[in-house]
Amino acid sequence: MKAIKMLTLALGLCIMSSYVAPAQELSADVTEEVATPKKSKKKDKKKKKAKAGAVAKALKKVKRASGKYNQKALVYVYLQSASWCGPCKQAMPEIVKQYKEMREDGRAEIVLVGWDMSPDGVKNYIEGYKCKMPAVHKDAKNVGKLPGFSPASGIPFAIMVDADGKVLHQGSPYVVAKWKEEVEKYEAAQAAEEEEAADSED
Repeated sequence: MKAIKMLTLALGLCIMSSYVAPAQELSADVTEEVATPKKSKKKDKKKKKAKAGAVAKALKKVKRASGKYNQKALVYVYLQSASWCGPCKQAMPEIVKQYKEMREDGRAEIVLVGWDMSPDGVKNYIEGYKCKMPAVHKDAKNVGKLPGFSPASGIPFAIMVDADGKVLHQGSPYVVAKWKEEVEKYEAAQAAEEEEAADSED
């Protein structure tokens, strides 16, 4: 009987130890998995801020006629337009419609560069469409220094740039309709760069 009791006790200890060891290993693995994403998220945030900085930084130095601009946009459109321009007014309803979607989405921004006689004229022009699009006068200080911007020879004229001011498209204002496509391209390029950087670190 003593031998049977000893054998049962020994078997019980073996079974208990086999359950304890994996539990310890599992907790160690979980700790490692949780720690790694935190590190990569911080890196992602830093990179996104750096990429989105050039145009947003330059816009801070330009006096606006109206509206606030999205500082975290990935794609910007400089729309050169005026209230006295027939083709400009013809294009505006579609642009305003696209702009509402942009504001909800948060990844793209339009900056109206108005060709009206005064900043007040630019303000009245955009407010006439009940739109909160940021607007600046074409002769406002530092407009010419906006990354990727160049004065048009005729209006309406749109220049679409990424967050660093790299020109993606320029010409017809209907390029605004491509903003989602351009944002997706930008995000894919950013993801590829981040992946490449991570691979080179390894």
